[in-house]
Amino acid sequence: VRRFARTELADVKESRDPVILAGIVTDFRVINGQRGKLALFKLDDKTAVLEVSADENLINTHRQVLKDDELIIVQAVA
Repeated sequence: VRRFARTELADVKESRDPVILAGIVTDFRVINGQRGKLALFKLDDKTAVLEVSADENLINTHRQVLKDDELIIVQAVA
């Protein structure tokens, strides 16, 4: 997995540049926000845990992998 996601979650810093991350999805839930559905979950790679959100378009596109205890590799803005 580190071939794709070289940055550990503990080393993620706030920036506008996209970064590729990998981890296990935990505490997955979907809420109704002002702009539609919003998925909230935690991404855990044993170095740190990040709280992540995904909009309705991403939820619908990747419904089969966005669930608890799934390994995902994402490109995100921290």
